[in-house]
Amino acid sequence: MEKKVTKKVIRNRKVTLSTELQQAMGYIKRNLEVCSGCRTCEAVCSLSHEGVVSPRLARTGITDYILEGRRIEGYTCLQCRGPECLYACPTGALYINEKTGARCIDSEKCVGCKLCMQACPKYPDAPPIMYDPERNICVKCDLCGGNQLCVKFCPEGALSLVKREI
Repeated sequence: MEKKVTKKVIRNRKVTLSTELQQAMGYIKRNLEVCSGCRTCEAVCSLSHEGVVSPRLARTGITDYILEGRRIEGYTCLQCRGPECLYACPTGALYINEKTGARCIDSEKCVGCKLCMQACPKYPDAPPIMYDPERNICVKCDLCGGNQLCVKFCPEGALSLVKREI
């Protein structure tokens, strides 16, 4: 069966869109009623991806933290069905992982223009795409290749992989 394609103009350039994009195996959901704000997810994520514990390098985490008032806000990528971040990338750094369907960023191709961040429907409130100024690249959740470590190590069980129906 042939894939149907359409043309879409994004930021003054034509992009070919497949109507049969591979869907992600799911997305990470944070239960804010259960989340304690411990930031274990950030530590595990940054350690597994970057080799250091650094919340600013994590691909998931806490954006706002008020323990007594119980206001804890978090961010995770929704692995959108129609990934505007992927369409907005001028260098082709965003791609779909064949195993998981996750929308991923190739750090070798990323030029740090932040167009993917701005294209995200969650921008600017709780953008799941972060900019690393030291490397001049953007980073986002890649579902850990199918083994979501933030979910596995969350001590409160506040994170889960929500599978989408295809």
